[in-house]
Amino acid sequence: MSFIRAILIACALPLILAACASTEPPSNTVSASLYKDAAPLDLRLSNLPYPYPVKEFQTRLQGQAVTMAYMDVKAVGKQRGVVLLFHGKNFSSDYWAPLS
Repeated sequence: MSFIRAILIACALPLILAACASTEPPSNTVSASLYKDAAPLDLRLSNLPYPYPVKEFQTRLQGQAVTMAYMDVKAVGKQRGVVLLFHGKNFSSDYWAPLS
């Protein structure tokens, strides 16, 4: 029974993936010309314009000295708590800009 199930899944999976594929380009594509004069980025994204001043926290991870960059954005109006938004990999600081 498990052999038949495996065969059915192996046959059905490509059909399901093909049915889900879109032939239309994504609506949020950015023109390559937007970046034609952009400066190259280093590993720390040092020359990327951040929306707030960047501070650094020195610590050790797995026996190695590391630096974590962060932005401490003060509350507008009365502070009602603390929110910690991580960024990196999939989430750049621009991702969180509308929330500040």
